[in-house]
Amino acid sequence: MSEGYLRHLLSEEIADLEKNGCTADNWENIKVASPFHAEHVCNVHFSGNVALGLFEKEFTVYKFRSMRADAEKNGAVWASAHDARVKVLFREQCRSVRTE
Repeated sequence: MSEGYLRHLLSEEIADLEKNGCTADNWENIKVASPFHAEHVCNVHFSGNVALGLFEKEFTVYKFRSMRADAEKNGAVWASAHDARVKVLFREQCRSVRTE
């Protein structure tokens, strides 16, 4: 899918996404392929630049936390080298880590 096939969301599509529990830092940063069906997207928060394709098949996205559950008990901060909050499993795989 090349960027030439992507377009910005229509105001009706944004309204439908919001009805589905979706939010965005900036709706202008989201581009979609046509035809776009908002009913396929529920309870998602979009941040950064986002490109959504045709949704030709269903899939599940799993998110793995790279930090302990209590990592932000004192507020969100950037991770540092050898940060004790980073889980050992992820420490070797990540050269730079952000808190979630």
